[in-house]
Amino acid sequence: MEDTNLYILNDKNVRGSALAYNVDKTDMETGKLNFRFSNSFGNKYYDLIFYRVSSFLFSSKIINLLLANNITGWKAYPAIIYDKKDNIIDGYSLFEVIGKCNAIDWNKSEKFKKQFVPNAPFADMLRGIYPDLSTWDGSDIFMAEDKLFLFVTEKVKGVFTKNKITNVEIIKSTEFEILKPVLQADAKMEEKATLFFK
Repeated sequence: MEDTNLYILNDKNVRGSALAYNVDKTDMETGKLNFRFSNSFGNKYYDLIFYRVSSFLFSSKIINLLLANNITGWKAYPAIIYDKKDNIIDGYSLFEVIGKCNAIDWNKSEKFKKQFVPNAPFADMLRGIYPDLSTWDGSDIFMAEDKLFLFVTEKVKGVFTKNKITNVEIIKSTEFEILKPVLQADAKMEEKATLFFK
């Protein structure tokens, strides 16, 4: 399998991390997006906050680093975020990926079975996520058309690692593993979410 020197960026799901959900599209007075934090999850506000599949809120620390290092392929929209007691949490933006390529070539992924705990049945797995590089626009941050995986370059990985960005997991795209049934479920969920948020 080819080594693309690309990585997949995701939330690390650190214990106690807050999860956001959208309240209103925008606040009419400020033009900012409104978000709240779920009462059923944590209250620790890390640099990356999960919103929905491959969609995150980024801290001002991340946004400033992306700007300072001329990272391409993204936009950010200031967000008003309320905690569980309706206090405003400052310094976050909704992160949008505008870098792109066409569909992922799943024929390149390695199929294998994995046993997660002793005596459990073996699960169907895929290893390696390979975007169509011939259609990649060259952005440092990009997504394929299914919008399930957020790809970043070595440059982005270096910036995030050096500056110790919290609640971020960055895995080599050729080594990324996913349950095949989860992939199918995520695709259906993202399709529904896309329709809902239009």
